[in-house]
This record gives sequence, structure tokens and C-alpha cells, in this order.
Amino acid sequence: MTNIEPNKYLLAIKRGNNDYLPLEWNLTSFYNNENLNTLEGIDEFTKKVTKEELLLETIKLNMISLDERFIDFTIIYPSKDRFNELKEGCIFKNDNTILDENTIISYIIANKNNKSVLNKITNLCTGKTSDSKVEEFKYLIKNLKLFIDANPEETIKALQRFKTINYANRRSIQIKLSKRVIIPELNKEYS
Repeated sequence: MTNIEPNKYLLAIKRGNNDYLPLEWNLTSFYNNENLNTLEGIDEFTKKVTKEELLLETIKLNMISLDERFIDFTIIYPSKDRFNELKEGCIFKNDNTILDENTIISYIIANKNNKSVLNKITNLCTGKTSDSKVEEFKYLIKNLKLFIDANPEETIKALQRFKTINYANRRSIQIKLSKRVIIPELNKEYS
């Protein structure tokens, strides 16, 4: 564990509680020079493949044996003297997760008059770490109608600041927003 840097992420197979198996994912045919020590690099790697494809590839390459215990894929990072699991988990090709910032911003603008949706978005921006850019974004969402009425063009530019939130926080917001707000809303529309 001493050779693991803080804020270094690893894609791993979860075998049990606090039992992880990081592998050399760069040996797979899916690897395309992504930085697999960063959250963004891991997402770029996993979002182009399904869980099943990646698992079959690891078996085919003898990276794991058929009798290896497998619960799921996960992302881990060091904290103090152990590994922690990233709560939001991995994002694979067939997951319903929107990681495109422009889509998120367009969704917010489209719902500028829907106070319920805007409140949900604001609540999803609350996390364990305090980030001034997240707080600024929340303030903008809370007062979106007021800002749009005063100056629509500048408000849309201000919403672009969402892209400047650090990747881990932005990713967390996008995953929560996708799974708890956008996808359920779309499912209601089409059912």
C-alpha cells in the first residue's frame, strides 16, 4: 500500500468486502492508452465496453481464473491505511449514465421553470467535500429563474462553469442526476 499515491484510482475486481483485485487492464484489447490511475482515464476505458466483455477478456487472457470469486467491477482509491471503494462505481457502455456536460446543462435549461427538478439537482450537488465551484453552481441553480429573467445569455454562460468543477465531483453529480432525475423522468415520458 505504501507505493499507492493519494488520489490515485484503480479499476479492480471486487471479490468480497474489502477484497479487491486490481489487474493490468492495459493488457486487454480494449486499452487505448488511457491513464488508468485517474478517474477520468478509467471512465474512458470502461465506457466503451460492457461488464461482460471486460470479464470475458480477463478470462481469455488468463488474468483471472474461472474459479476466481467475482462480485463486480469497482474503482478503489487509497485512504489512510486501506483502500476505499468509489461509491458511484464504474460506468460501462450499457449503463444509463450521462457524462456529457452539455447534455446536463441543456437539461437544466430545459427545466428552468420546474422548481421540483431544480431542487432535486441542487440536493444532488451536496457531497462530503466542500468545493467552491460546486457551491457556486448550486447557487446558480437555486436562483436560475431569477438569473434567466435578468440575463438569459449570461446565465447560460454561467452554467458552463459546471465544466470547471473537478472531475470527481462533476462525475458524482452527473451520475446521481442521470440515475435519480433524468433517466426516471425519461422513463415516465415513454411509459
